[in-house]
Amino acid sequence: MKIIQKITLFCILFCMLFVLASCGEISTYQFYEACLNGDVEKVEKYISQENFTVNLYDNDISRVLSEIQKNSISNDFVYDIEELFIDDPFTVSILGNNISIIKMLYENESIKINDEYAIYVACKLNNIEVVKYLVDRGIFPETYNSYIAVLENDNIEIFEILYSLLINGNEPINGSNDNLLMFAIKNNSKNCFNFLLNTGIFDLNVYNSQYQTALELARDYADNDIIQSLLAANANYFTSSMKEYMMDFTYIKDKMLRYCDGSYSYYEKYEVMQEFNELTSSLNKIKINLNNYSDWEKKQLLNLLNECSDASTKLRYSAY
Repeated sequence: MKIIQKITLFCILFCMLFVLASCGEISTYQFYEACLNGDVEKVEKYISQENFTVNLYDNDISRVLSEIQKNSISNDFVYDIEELFIDDPFTVSILGNNISIIKMLYENESIKINDEYAIYVACKLNNIEVVKYLVDRGIFPETYNSYIAVLENDNIEIFEILYSLLINGNEPINGSNDNLLMFAIKNNSKNCFNFLLNTGIFDLNVYNSQYQTALELARDYADNDIIQSLLAANANYFTSSMKEYMMDFTYIKDKMLRYCDGSYSYYEKYEVMQEFNELTSSLNKIKINLNNYSDWEKKQLLNLLNECSDASTKLRYSAY
């Protein structure tokens, strides 16, 4: 009987010790909460635990999101929960905006760093200290999302840092063939626009897939200061009627080049050539008054018509 009592007492003591030890532990949710709220002591305590995990339970993901939405710094910040919060406390710490915690997590080899999310969030929150810290450690943007985020804030200090990382700063950055200068104009980002304009590497008369030049975008999105700067730099734009001609002939040119492929029959190719001839005839019938257009517009149309002629020749040869 005494043996049973001793065993029972031992079990009770063991359970009490286990409970006391557990009370000192920090849950994964509390860890994320500490990262967001800047609780350095709690973060440090959590990552000092043996075999700590950063994976949140499903029911904790919504709790973390709720905390982020309550956080004044990251209010209205939207991200895909599945990608951002399940195993990315480093990005959450950037949302928390505590550089001590950011450094602590970066230096811990057990914490995975999502470079693209990290630099994007820092740019989105306009945090130059964190951006500098990340860039100094070789964390660079892998896409143009971070650049666009900086343009939205028009933070010239951060933009100059990121721009220095680019090999080709004037290349198109989306499916519409807009470049960084165009995005600066769309966001009415005067500081970044002036910086990009002064680099001198941008062709101000290049146009995107909608035949919009920098000047036309400025007329739609930007203040008069940007418009006047572009006019002073001899920027041009397409009038609405010329834009229609350009779009029609670009469409038929691309179609002719596409039909040069051997998978199309002679009759299919013939129909496309007829389509081009009809479009050319309609242009002649319209007898557009070229005096209504700028020399630049006339030059663009002439170049496109020459490209169409070359495409027609290729299509004709491919039909035999």
